Amino acid sequence: KACALDISCPRGGMFRDLQRHHLVPGTRRTMVEQMLGKGEQGSEEHCALYPLGMCSGFGIDMDYLRICYGHDDRIASVSHHQN
Repeated sequence: KACALDISCPRGGMFRDLQRHHLVPGTRRTMVEQMLGKGEQGSEEHCALYPLGMCSGFGIDMDYLRICYGHDDRIASVSHHQN
């Protein structure tokens, strides 16, 4: 649960808006990278991670916006990931 006002979670408030309005399934990877830049490689080869900050409230785990792509290089899923 990303907190929009927590200083340790500077991008948390943007997560839901991006997920609902901009990062919809079927969006091309090139469009995502134009909007957000190139993400970090996730543990799965076809996923990219974008750091949100430490949004859990405990300040221990880093939270990420996780975008996974299908074989056609289009968004297959968007989720919140904690590491």
